[in-house]
Amino acid sequence: MGILSRFKDIMASNINALVAKSRNPEKTINEYMNQMKADLGHVKAELSALELERDRAARALNDCETEIEKYQRYAEKSTAEGNNSDARVFEQRREALLPELNQLKTRFDSLKQDGKDLAAMKEKLVAEISQCEERMAAIKGKMSAASALEEQSMANSGKKKPSYTADDAFSALEDKANAQYDRAAAEAELNNLTNHDELDDLTRKYDEV
Repeated sequence: MGILSRFKDIMASNINALVAKSRNPEKTINEYMNQMKADLGHVKAELSALELERDRAARALNDCETEIEKYQRYAEKSTAEGNNSDARVFEQRREALLPELNQLKTRFDSLKQDGKDLAAMKEKLVAEISQCEERMAAIKGKMSAASALEEQSMANSGKKKPSYTADDAFSALEDKANAQYDRAAAEAELNNLTNHDELDDLTRKYDEV
C-alpha cells in the first residue's frame, strides 16, 4: 500500500515547521492543506479496501482453525475407541494444517496493524485539515474587518491604503492581522478625535464673538 510507506512522514508532518522555512507562508499553508486532503482521500480508499481484505483473511483463519479443531476431535475420539491408526491419520492431517494456520495468522495480524496505522493517519489528517481551515478562516475574518476599518480611516485621513502580505507562520499571520486591526481602529479613533477638536475650535471662535 503506497500511502502506508509515507506513514512516518505524515504522522511527523508539522505545518508550523514548514511555514517557518517558507518565503510565502500563505502559499505553503494552502499547498500543505491540498496535500493533506489528497492524502486523506488515499487513506480512506485504502482503508476501505483493507477492511475487506482483512475480513477475508479473518474468515480464512477461522476456517483453518475450525479444520484443525475438527481433526483434533476425530483423533481424540479414534484414540478413545482404540483406533490408533485412524487417530494417527487425523493427527497428521491436523499437523499438516499448522503451517497454513501460522501463515494466515501472520497475514491477518499484518492487515490488522495496517488498519490501525491507516486509522491513525486518517484521524491526524482530519484534525490537521480542520485546524488549518479554522485558523485560516479566523485570520481572513480578522483581515477583512481590518481592511474595512482601514478603508474608512484612509478615506478620512486622505492616506493611501497599505497592502497586506503574510510573512511568517500561523502565529505571525494571526499577530499581523491583530496588529493591523488594532492600528486601523486606533487611526479611526484618532481621526474622530481630530475632527472633534477642529469642530470645537470652530465653535469657540464664534462663541468669543
